[in-house]
Amino acid sequence: SASQALSPSASPSPSALNSLQLIMTTAAVAAHRARVQTLYRNSLRLIYNWSMDRKILSLEAAKLRAEFDLKAQETNMAVAQTMVEEGEKRLQIYAHPDPYVPPYMPGGCTYQRNTPCPTELLPNPYIPH
Repeated sequence: SASQALSPSASPSPSALNSLQLIMTTAAVAAHRARVQTLYRNSLRLIYNWSMDRKILSLEAAKLRAEFDLKAQETNMAVAQTMVEEGEKRLQIYAHPDPYVPPYMPGGCTYQRNTPCPTELLPNPYIPH
């Protein structure tokens, strides 16, 4: 009943526990997947920062993809998390001292080069110029 579900002393039914475990497992898998995707994306950026030639970039990116595909078969979550942590440590070790920044992004050479004029300096701010 609803009153039993709301009372703190009531023990949840086995089906409620199974659905709760399924939700928690699904959430943990989704969080792990996002963490692996971020690790892969940052690893590709790191390869891009260190590569001087497009051929080297392609070869290293293929090696990285093969390594991720090989380790994607792991079903033990604790081992998978350990592999992700090792990968994040490797990213910190091999970080580029001067990474590439696109020119239009903060830190880029053309960031805010042609900024629009502030509307308070225009004659009539209600008319688009």
